[in-house]
Amino acid sequence: SDGTTSPPDALPPVEADLHHLSPGVRSVGLIVAALTFALALFFGVWAKRNRKERVIKASQPEFLYMICVGALVLGSTLIPLSIDDSVASADGCDIACMSIPWLFNYGFTIVFSALFAKTWRLNKIMANVAVRRKMKVKVTDALKPFIVLFTINTIVLVTWTELDPLKWVRIESGLTDGFGRSIDSYGICKSNNLLPYVVVLFVINFSFILLANYQVYNARKLSTEFSESKYISIIMASMFQAIAIGVPLYVIVARDPVARFIILTCIIGAMSLSTLCFMFIPKIWGVRIMGDEEEENLNTNNETIVVEDEITEVKADVEDEIENEEDAGVLSQMWDSATNFFGGSDVGEGDPENSVMTSKSIFVGTLRRRGSVELEHLESSL
Repeated sequence: SDGTTSPPDALPPVEADLHHLSPGVRSVGLIVAALTFALALFFGVWAKRNRKERVIKASQPEFLYMICVGALVLGSTLIPLSIDDSVASADGCDIACMSIPWLFNYGFTIVFSALFAKTWRLNKIMANVAVRRKMKVKVTDALKPFIVLFTINTIVLVTWTELDPLKWVRIESGLTDGFGRSIDSYGICKSNNLLPYVVVLFVINFSFILLANYQVYNARKLSTEFSESKYISIIMASMFQAIAIGVPLYVIVARDPVARFIILTCIIGAMSLSTLCFMFIPKIWGVRIMGDEEEENLNTNNETIVVEDEITEVKADVEDEIENEEDAGVLSQMWDSATNFFGGSDVGEGDPENSVMTSKSIFVGTLRRRGSVELEHLESSL
């Protein structure tokens, strides 16, 4: 346009901020996911190996397995969340986007269905016991709410995926350089009609949360040996707190992929890890305590047997020193008097060693007063 035939100078390369996740930020989410996987597998294997323990039987191991599977699926949501167009193609990002609601809703459904079903089953059983009515509540009966919730979520997710799937898009913020080129954008998963599907899923799952809380409230007075209502309440409180704090923050930082990813990592990590830890750590401790008590009872029984054997041996040694039948006749009465004086209870209660020594000293004292045997020889033998 200036009348020359020389081509214009080449424009400098665009220096744009695409707000990709850094390797460090991405690794945080993947570490939380790996920790969730490890704990879910560990607790699942532990519950399987200790399924015959009284604590695990009372906790209904089938539902414990469900909780492990649900927490694992929920934690796996962090994997597609860590994917953007810096590490995957556009098609790969699209697949990652649509897998997020599938994994999150399925994980949430499995975990909460297990918590709801186990509490509902216990409430049903205890209600029948209260009215003295025999009724067998099978595990399959308690799983019916899970089947219903799982089916509804699947229908909504399939409809969403077929009609209006999430796609990875890059949105420009409006900042440009001196040549009018965009220099700032961020990537996000979007669909044309996102809100209706999110609202439907939220209403369905939130309603189920209310039902689960109602069952926990009804189970609040049950013995902790038969119900984990205390720990289930803590789990639900933790989830509510994570959602109540995390969702508003997510809305505020929705345009910042790094902050958005960190908040979602905290929400999902808090939900999955709190469920696993509050559900299984008290059970591990309970199994350990019961094992220590059983070992202590076994040791006490063994010590009682040893004490009785020692006292019998002492009595036999003294009997060998008796030279006439008259002294032998009163020996049994003096021995019974000594052991009965010790406390009127079975030998071996309290400190077993003190039981033996006290019975010996009382017996020798009685013999000393009677003067019926050579005390020096007897005392040395005792």
